[in-house]
This record gives sequence, C-alpha cells and structure tokens, in this order.
Amino acid sequence: MAIARTITGRAAPSALSPPRYAAFDDLAGLLLKTGRDFEAFEVVEQARLLEQLELLDDARLYRDRPEVPGIVQRLKESTSSSVATSLNEQLHSLDPRVAALMRTESAHSLRGRLGAGSALLVYRVIEDGVLAFWLDAKGLRVAHPRLPRAALLQLVQGYAQRLSARADLQEVSQRLSKLLLEPFTEQLKDVQQLGLVLHGPLRNLSFAALPVDERVLLQQAVLIRALHPAAAADALARPLGALAGQDIVAMAGAAEQDRPLPFADRELTVIQEEHPQAQLLRGQAAGRGALLKALQSGQGTLHFAGHARLSSRDASTSDPLGGSLVTRDGEVSLLDVLTRRSRRDLVVLSSCQTQLARPSAGAPDGAGLLSLARTFHLAGAGHVLATTLRVDDVAAALVMKRFYRAARRLSVAEALRQAQLLVRESHPHPAWWAGFVLSAGG
Repeated sequence: MAIARTITGRAAPSALSPPRYAAFDDLAGLLLKTGRDFEAFEVVEQARLLEQLELLDDARLYRDRPEVPGIVQRLKESTSSSVATSLNEQLHSLDPRVAALMRTESAHSLRGRLGAGSALLVYRVIEDGVLAFWLDAKGLRVAHPRLPRAALLQLVQGYAQRLSARADLQEVSQRLSKLLLEPFTEQLKDVQQLGLVLHGPLRNLSFAALPVDERVLLQQAVLIRALHPAAAADALARPLGALAGQDIVAMAGAAEQDRPLPFADRELTVIQEEHPQAQLLRGQAAGRGALLKALQSGQGTLHFAGHARLSSRDASTSDPLGGSLVTRDGEVSLLDVLTRRSRRDLVVLSSCQTQLARPSAGAPDGAGLLSLARTFHLAGAGHVLATTLRVDDVAAALVMKRFYRAARRLSVAEALRQAQLLVRESHPHPAWWAGFVLSAGG
C-alpha cells in the first residue's frame, strides 16, 4: 500500500484513467485474483481517501485555519499509518468537519454495523471496467464487470441524454443494470435499504430507475448515497428522521429571462402548508446574504428552489470551486459555501444538476471536481437532496410536494422514495422522478 502511494502511474496511462491512482487499481485487481477481497476493499478505500485529499488540498478552503493546508499536504504524502493517525488527530482538533471526510473503515467492521435488510454497494471505475463490492451482514461479495472506462462514460452520458429528452430508456437501462446490478441479483432480493458509494461517471447516474427483474431499483429498496462507506453505514443505521416540528428555512431563487421559474415560489407555499413552522424567504428577502446566513444558523432543513450553474460563466474554467446558486441579488459560489460552517441536518437543492460536477478537459466525467451537493457536505451539512439532471420545474414541484408531505411522518430517505414512487404512478418516465437523490456526508 505504501509503495502504491508513491508510484506515479503506468508509462502510458489513458487520459481517462488518472495515473496517480493506476497503481491502486492494479493492486486491487491483483488482490482480487488471489481471493483477497477484504484487502482489495482496503486498497480501494485508500485510493478514495487520496482522491479526497487532492480535492481538499486548496488553501482557499481554510482562510481562518492556516494550519490545515499543511496537514492535508502531509497526509497526501504520508506512507506511514502511524504518521497518518497522528495527522488525522491534529486535523480533527482543528477542523472536525474535514476530518470526518477522511474516515476509513474496514469491510469487517462495516459488516458488523449492517442490520438485516441493509447493504452497501461500493463502486470504483478502473481502466478496464468496474470494481463492485457488495457488503451486508452475511459478508463481502465482489464483481469485476468489464467495460473500458471510455465506453462506460459514453454509456452513462447516453443514458443521461435520453433521460433528459424523455426518450426510450429500455436498451441503455438494461445495459447499465447488467453491468452494475446483475452480479448481485440474489443479494438484491433481500435488501430493503441500500447505501451507494459511487465513483467517476457513476456519480452522474440515476440508479433509482435501473431495472431489477420486473421492477426498478427504487421499488426494491430505499436508496441513499454517501461520500464514503462509513457514512453510508451511519445513514442506514441512523436514518435522518421525519421533519415534523423541525426548523425549516425555504428560499426561492431568482428567475432568469430565458429560464422562468413559475413553480419555484409554489414549492415554498407547499412546504409551509405541510410544515407551518417553515420560514419562507421570497423577493428581496431571498438574497445571497440570507442564503449564507441560513446555511450557518440552526440545524434542521435548508431548502433552495431556483437556478444552479455547474461552473462560472467562463466555460473554459476547470476550477473545482466554479459552480453557483442564483439568488435575487447575485450568485452564491461554491467557495462562498465552503468558507462557511453549517450544522444543517438536510439541505435540499431543488435545482438542475446539483449532484453533478462540471466536466473538464482533464476530467470528462467530472471526477475530481466539486458538485454543489458535495460542496454543502464539505461545509458540514449532514444530508443533501440534489439532482442528477436538468429537472423540469413542474416535475420538481410534484416531487417536492409529495416529499414534504411524506416527511411529516417518515424518515427523509423513505419520504423521498415514497414521493418518487407516487409521481411515477402518474408520470412513468424516469425524467419526472428518478433524478432526485439523497446523499449523506461524513
């Protein structure tokens, strides 16, 4: 493992396979060939951790804690577990929020925390396919379906394009399901809640609509994404409860000349109908300062209904801190969010593609860059409800109305599932309901 952290990569790595992590991928593959599945899982976790450190190695994130960037840099370079442990302890004392994102947990330990009917699916996209780890109380099962990374990216992008266009999805859905879910057909029959830890282009995929036998995955189980396996296990063991009586702040963002939002304001009215305690921010009260203040004050839920951008207006930028939310008096950037501290249990981003990171020349699948959803997790939000596609204003209103109604009595994850299934009854195409995803942070 220590050697893998020092290898820069293959002599001629693919442009779609970052050379920094090629040694980890090769090592995990070798371990799987020799039946050392639990050790392969640990290698994949170390690769994820290093990717997370790369993302966090940005001094702009720590303006009020100048010591943190140095610790993050030393963690990236560390090849000693004892040194890493000491650095993590220092990081926890300075910034527990960042330290929580550095958590790793063995597959043996995770198994012991998963109850009956709960499972984790951890994916890692490598050059020649996908490494998929299924974890439940019974054990660890591993699959390595083969498909070149470039072909997988093309398949996911094709699915997303057809989904947004409300075109027929049968063929592409079946191909994705065969690749990602079919290896675990027997295990899926017994699962009621499933934690997903995704990687690379799979972060952009709406898993809820993938077919499993004669059903879609959402009909089979409650789904929740997470930044890492330990957070997924936490979310399954201690789901975020009902919203009845909880603090809720809801804001309507600004419409744009070519993109009106006739139903965004209606979303706020519906929230208050279901939760009378909700505080609504409209008109001049719905500015960037109010959004940032609401992010930092209180726990409970922060809801934003409005436009989102994956990057700044400069389309050539590859800055991982480039996206924004559009408020009445300006944009709230990713950097604005990251330099705040939040204790919000739930942030709802009822906007287009808030789960996605903008692709760049160096990362055509958005890997290694920040999505709006991930940014709110890094700021401290426990859960984020976001979207994987350009959501129709009407579709968002339909899902949100049913979500907030169900969340009066159900857990947040179950309420989202029920809302999506209800919308599916009257609007079967996944474009109406499958793009909404719930994720858990550190």
